Amino acid sequence: MQSELYPSPHFEGVEKRIEINFRVAADDSKKDSGEIIPVAGGLRCLPRAALDVCMTAAECEIVSVRSNDMFDAYVLSESSLFVFADKIVLKTCGTTRLLSAVDPILELAALNEHVKLFPSSVRFTRSTYLFPEEQREHHVSFADECEFLESRFGHLGSNSSYVMGSNFDDAQWHVYVAGDFVEEEKIGASLSVECCMTSLNREHSQHFFRENLQEKGVLAIPFVSSSKTTHDSGIRSIFETFSIDDYVFEPCGYSMNGLNQEEFSGEFSTVHITPEDEFSYASVEHSNIDLKANSAFSVSKFVEKCVNVFQPGKITFAVTCHGGQNTPNALFSSLVSKDSFTLGGMYSSPTVCFQQLPKEQGFVAYLTFVKTDVEEREQREGLVISTAGDKFVSSHDPRSVTPMCVLDVRPLRSSSDSESDDSLRHSSSSEASFVSYGREEARSTMEVAN
Repeated sequence: MQSELYPSPHFEGVEKRIEINFRVAADDSKKDSGEIIPVAGGLRCLPRAALDVCMTAAECEIVSVRSNDMFDAYVLSESSLFVFADKIVLKTCGTTRLLSAVDPILELAALNEHVKLFPSSVRFTRSTYLFPEEQREHHVSFADECEFLESRFGHLGSNSSYVMGSNFDDAQWHVYVAGDFVEEEKIGASLSVECCMTSLNREHSQHFFRENLQEKGVLAIPFVSSSKTTHDSGIRSIFETFSIDDYVFEPCGYSMNGLNQEEFSGEFSTVHITPEDEFSYASVEHSNIDLKANSAFSVSKFVEKCVNVFQPGKITFAVTCHGGQNTPNALFSSLVSKDSFTLGGMYSSPTVCFQQLPKEQGFVAYLTFVKTDVEEREQREGLVISTAGDKFVSSHDPRSVTPMCVLDVRPLRSSSDSESDDSLRHSSSSEASFVSYGREEARSTMEVAN
């Protein structure tokens, strides 16, 4: 009898990501317990069986685990899980139901026999789904996701949601935040960079096929081991000093978690790849970067490494910065500098969107680059900025007279500003404080086979 189950003609590579920070429950007799969670305690004391329950709720499972002094990193059947003493980061792809794992996670944290933990802040992010019609419960739309998040975290305050990027683009950045990310005793800034790439180089993508089902017309690369794939594909060159836990799936696909090997470093990285040409996608994330301890970190160099390895037709990346008194302004200036991103001269000048987070808790910057052909590169003049009132426009973009985003160029607010923080709550992309720069004519980056 012939099976009625048929293979899916495509796979949703775009991930959903949630980061939940926790605090020790306040004592009834005190305003705040102020108790510090040991790096080896808290959520890291949860038994494996409890984590399995949470992952089952999200419809994925744990494949492998690796640990350091600060956290445990789990490679999942669909992306990654990172467990700190006081934080959980869950990232899942496909049609997984990431938000369905939130309730069991919160319940386990609150019932922890060692120390009761409650959420202090949350950040949910994702790019635009490639196949949004296939998403399910809690993920049917961004409004659906925000409704769920509000019901669980709205009480934390400072809750806002944003959609960054042009409505005419096929990749926008979706952000929901709530609670306090910046601790008063910490003066340094924390940085996360999330890169999303589509239309990957076909020849390079052959590294990520475990079976000999490679694309027609390109040279097959025999699979030897996951570690060899990591080295030969160039991924190791992006994270040279990290301890890497990698996995090549059958028949294709790749995931890895990277752990900074420096003592008591919370830095982590993760890479996930869907190599099939019709819907190729790769994400590379470098997060929890302490800019005081790692002052040499460069966003532009990191992005250039990603581009050199994957050679995508399009790359978007989001930079999220929390804390630091002068860091946000300095970092933002470097992001929009004309000379920050050369990318070998192969890509358009970037579209840049900027969103300040409530209560001076940092910002999110979202940048888009599209690969250009030879003729476009010869004609391109680079990022030439002129001003029209408060607005910046690009001289080479024929649509620059009607910018893609509302431009409201204002410095980051200081504590002396009289503007109420409540004005930032529930803001949409049309209401948010965006900075936008023109880019080359938009181009489709995917042609999904019928």
